[in-house]
Amino acid sequence: MKKRQANNTIKGYFYQFNKTIYEILSQNNKTAKIVVEGIEDIDIKTDNTCSTIQCKYYSKQTYNHSVIKEAIIYMFRHFSNNKSSNLRYKIYANFKDGQSKLPSSMQLKFFKDNFLTYKEKGIIHKVYEELNLNDNEVKEFMKKIDIDINAVDYDTLESDVMELLKKELNSSNELIDLYFLKAGSIIKSIAIQETEDERTITKKQFIDKLMDVNIILDKWYISKISKEKYCGLIRKKYFSTHNISPYERFFIIECPENTKISTLKQITNVISNKWSKLSKRTPQPFCPYIIFSNLNEDELLLLKQSLYNDNFKFIDGYDFKGSEFSVESIIQEANYKNKIQIKIFDIEDIDNVLKKISKTKEIYQFYINKKIYDNKNENHVDIKIDDLDDILNMI
Repeated sequence: MKKRQANNTIKGYFYQFNKTIYEILSQNNKTAKIVVEGIEDIDIKTDNTCSTIQCKYYSKQTYNHSVIKEAIIYMFRHFSNNKSSNLRYKIYANFKDGQSKLPSSMQLKFFKDNFLTYKEKGIIHKVYEELNLNDNEVKEFMKKIDIDINAVDYDTLESDVMELLKKELNSSNELIDLYFLKAGSIIKSIAIQETEDERTITKKQFIDKLMDVNIILDKWYISKISKEKYCGLIRKKYFSTHNISPYERFFIIECPENTKISTLKQITNVISNKWSKLSKRTPQPFCPYIIFSNLNEDELLLLKQSLYNDNFKFIDGYDFKGSEFSVESIIQEANYKNKIQIKIFDIEDIDNVLKKISKTKEIYQFYINKKIYDNKNENHVDIKIDDLDDILNMI
């Protein structure tokens, strides 16, 4: 029972986030401000209007007035302190059935009795009396509130969001799932911020974040699709190019404890094979850089020894035993003469290496727990993985 309740709660959050995405993408004014977790779940501020939406998902529950009463009382209290504002209030809720209990046109007495009166510890509370609001003021509030208890179901709302994403991003069907996951992650990351300014976003800002090369997702949203599909979407977006440009590519890989050297070798070989061009006919030969984060010196030495034993040509920025790391050494050109297949070095040297390179650079960071490096000056992609095998399925 607890697991089912938890799943319903999580689904309710997804529903709210989807509604938030829908409201953002539906705005005609790209500079309209949407506040996540403002007065209510979603606040929408334009030059002329302001509205606040309470979003609820009760797909397993029959509608009763008491279910939405608390939300309406909260809005009514807010109205009592802001009677002169042009703010509109909205309840947006999905129920299994019972919607017919709510009349299409409500009378004052019905509204006061069912939504502004409650009983606690045997005492009846009439909120309008406690707030010293008369009938005319209650009627004014009634004009400002919209109660929609026929909200679309979970799947329909998700489908509607997908269609809006396709329209706004002009995206292919193959990648729309990835943009959908990213949209949800963006909203979730905004929702947990402390200040209202940090929880505010415009349609333009939201689309810019979606189109950013970076793809930061969290476990909540990755869990919505299969691992195979997630890896396939990442591969299509970032690693399916056939005509590879001669860029300087850096692969930063977080390694869990007790990582197998055989797995690291396999990853190294795949990255090298796909992002190296060393033939004599290549006008601008290149090979990638790789950083294995969280490996200790002994593990890294074992990897290098194993690659060396396989006649796999690499450099690591150290020209002789006991030497210091050399940026000039690690950035030397790989070509058909020296046959350098990959460049292996440590994360603490990456900034100095990047500064020395004048060519176009791309950084791909695969992380399990948290990012270990951030660089806003270069093309930088952060990709969440569960284990190192995910990388092989993505690239």
